Amino acid sequence: MKKLLVLCAVGASMMFTGPVYAQGQNTCQLMDDMVALTGDPDLLPLVALLGDTVGLIEAFACAVADFNGGPPGEGEDLPHPNGMLDGAFEFGVIDELINNPTAYTGLASGTLPGQTVAGVTAASVATANEANFTAVGGILLSPAVLTIAFNLIDVELAEQELPLLTQVQKDKITVLLTNLVKVVSTYATIGDEDSVATVIWLGGVVNAALKLAILPTDPAAFTNTVPPGALSPDGDADGDGFTNRQEYDLYALAKTAEDYIDAVLDPLQPGAEGEGEGEGEGEGEGEGEGELVRILGTTPVQVGSRVELRARVVQGITALTYQWSRLNSEGTAFVEIPDEIGSSLVFDPVELQNGGWYKVVITYDDGTKAVVEAGSAPFYLQVVTELPVAGGIGVALLAGLCAFAGAVSIRRKK
Repeated sequence: MKKLLVLCAVGASMMFTGPVYAQGQNTCQLMDDMVALTGDPDLLPLVALLGDTVGLIEAFACAVADFNGGPPGEGEDLPHPNGMLDGAFEFGVIDELINNPTAYTGLASGTLPGQTVAGVTAASVATANEANFTAVGGILLSPAVLTIAFNLIDVELAEQELPLLTQVQKDKITVLLTNLVKVVSTYATIGDEDSVATVIWLGGVVNAALKLAILPTDPAAFTNTVPPGALSPDGDADGDGFTNRQEYDLYALAKTAEDYIDAVLDPLQPGAEGEGEGEGEGEGEGEGEGELVRILGTTPVQVGSRVELRARVVQGITALTYQWSRLNSEGTAFVEIPDEIGSSLVFDPVELQNGGWYKVVITYDDGTKAVVEAGSAPFYLQVVTELPVAGGIGVALLAGLCAFAGAVSIRRKK
């Protein structure tokens, strides 16, 4: 262990630095590429080492990821969602500003038609995103630390009489970790307290797993946009007087990610007429908005056990109806489950084919005798034939290196 500490200290002086991103950044694609790598045949030896642990990263699938609502509370294992999908939506705005900065230079002026305040400075988004990548991955992706990781994995493989890592495998692991760092550091660029707190919590998990302070746990380590938090749910990226969450609620659920991005970066597209007028007025706005209903449950679960997913509604709201749905096999849409209209979804006993992504939608009285609909963030139910058992030092190290995803969820799609 002393040698490991010395080597990692050397790695700390060999920071992995940019250039990080080029024109054409697509964080959503990075997320799906990362998920695809977990099923790559060249990485099967790692599957043998980690079992279901390797599937943890699959929770970052672009279509369903929502991890930046803040770290878990007491008695909870998973970070909270913030009610806004990450990949094509929150990250999509960042990608658009980085890929086409000159189209949005006027947002910072605050004088464009439709603006009531200054919007985000496009150049600051690229600066913040690259700085945050270096803050998260500078040591973790350094050649010295990666070499240590590969050597320890080889030790574990040798003990199990499995072939040692090839250069092709090492290269793919490096790509996997690099994509993971890019995705996680982009949460810091969103810039709100909950997003940064989630990244810091994940960093603490990695540091504890490796017994080394290689990831930042101080908010000051991260770079924000100008204005700060302009890309956060309560920020106003285009300065039109409507928060990003208000425009998400108006566009994202009924239209496409492209519609949302167009709206949130165009002061002349504040949303539906009469929506979002004034500060803090209207349904669902202000403190605590967004996550009105959340799915509670345990994952992974073992075949044959009784499993219950419960819809938890925030205090002050009484649900009138419930409707559970499941992501279809093509991964393109959530489909309502017939007759599942209660506050809980029960599998007794649960079977392998029950594994998958689930959502629940409620309706409630918004206080004006209007019936309003709200949906939960997706929940992934992982069903396994046998619950995983922790392995040796190689498992601990790789799990630590992958703890960004591993700490977020112990879910795996079948």
